[in-house]
Amino acid sequence: MSYNIEQANSGYMALTAGGLAAGTTASQLKTVNTVTYLYNGIFKSKTAVAAITLSGTALAIGQACLFGVFLDGSGNVYVTQGPIVNSGDPCPVPPASALGATVIGLAKVTTTSAIFTPGTTLLGTGNTAAYLDVALMPGSAQ
Repeated sequence: MSYNIEQANSGYMALTAGGLAAGTTASQLKTVNTVTYLYNGIFKSKTAVAAITLSGTALAIGQACLFGVFLDGSGNVYVTQGPIVNSGDPCPVPPASALGATVIGLAKVTTTSAIFTPGTTLLGTGNTAAYLDVALMPGSAQ
C-alpha cells in the first residue's frame, strides 16, 4: 500500500490549504492560512505560522530537493528534507518527520547559481522555490 493511502486510512490528512510561501525571513517558510487537519482521525487546526525554519544538507549548484512541512497533534511544525537529485530529475518525497505526523505542504528548492544551505540561504537568491499545499504526501516524485 502506498504511503499516501496509508495516511488517509490512518486519519492523517490536511483538509485545508495552509498557503505555504516564503517566510518573513527569506531563509524560512510560512503558512498564511489556518490549516484544518486530521491527526489520527481527530480534527485539529493550526493558525498561520510566520517562521518555519528549514534544516538539512546543503544543495550544490544544479541540484534540487523537496522539503516536507508536517504538523503533530499539538500543532508543532516539523520540516524534513527529501533526497537531493540533479535539478532536471523528479524529486523523491521527503520522509515523515515523526510517526503519525500530518503533511501540509512541500517546498521544492532548485539551485541555479549558488549553493543553498537550508536555514541560511535566502529563498530565491541563486535558487528557485516552488510551494505546494498538499492533503497527503504525493504518491510519486515531484
